[in-house]
Amino acid sequence: RSGQDMRLCGRWLLLFVLGVLLGGCGLNSRPWTATNLKFYHVQEAAGPETREFTHNGTKLYLSLPAAIRNPVLKDAFVIESATGGDLGIELAEPTARHLRDLTTKAVGERIAIEVDGKVLSVPVVREPVPGGFITLHIGPPMETQNLVAALHRSK
Repeated sequence: RSGQDMRLCGRWLLLFVLGVLLGGCGLNSRPWTATNLKFYHVQEAAGPETREFTHNGTKLYLSLPAAIRNPVLKDAFVIESATGGDLGIELAEPTARHLRDLTTKAVGERIAIEVDGKVLSVPVVREPVPGGFITLHIGPPMETQNLVAALHRSK
């Protein structure tokens, strides 16, 4: 082999090893059901099938049952940002399609994202989420890492 071929093979091997060490490239990762993750429609008034919670000092209500429960995840990870840690969640099919349907119907409304019974985020849906990937700003990286660990423990 030529020297150029050997350098190219060496680069690919280095990228492969780095991918394995960093847990990237989807190697050995299989989708799993996150039994502790739920998505809800949010209402501003109590109803017969609601559960009360407080978000930023405002009393809101989760519509029961959850719009999406036991979603199938491809991955959950920390995204370091200037403001702390963001939680990245990649959904597998058919959950990605369910999220797209939920967010299509809820444009202009709030949805709630809950992990382990704690509401993490109550975003107003600005547009449908087409690809099954969401990013949530959580706060300190350690808190975000704990959420990632909780999602992975649900495997």
